[in-house]
Amino acid sequence: MPPPLRLVLDTNVVIDIFRFRDPSTGPLAQALEQGRIRCLTDAGCLEELRRVLAYPKLKMDETGAARLWQDYAARAEAVPGSGWPEHLPQCRDQDDQRFIELAARGRADWLLSKDKLVLKLRRSLLPLSFAILRPDEAIERLERQGPTAIFP
Repeated sequence: MPPPLRLVLDTNVVIDIFRFRDPSTGPLAQALEQGRIRCLTDAGCLEELRRVLAYPKLKMDETGAARLWQDYAARAEAVPGSGWPEHLPQCRDQDDQRFIELAARGRADWLLSKDKLVLKLRRSLLPLSFAILRPDEAIERLERQGPTAIFP
């Protein structure tokens, strides 16, 4: 059985999948449950998730936020370290740069984001070892591959 695709999910994508259970991200949640994809994270990304889960607009109590955080942290593969020693495209939002660095350090296949500043890096002249995709683009690619293409 081939290894699962390695993905970095930015915080908004994590929230769409785990908090809102957004139907448009349902195929990603299903692929995660099936083991077709594996999420990568690190201490900085988990701390950002913890901070964002406390935002009043998410309307989560402390227990629910802690449960979501723990669920995601338990499912994701922790990548040690921080930063990246080699030159990478620089995101104008330093909070989002952490996801670019994690994807490089963790040897991700894809970085999923809806953030315009992250998506803009797809046009960078610097080569990346991973694709930057919107969630819908990732779902389309997963559907084209089909479950048997990844797991015979």
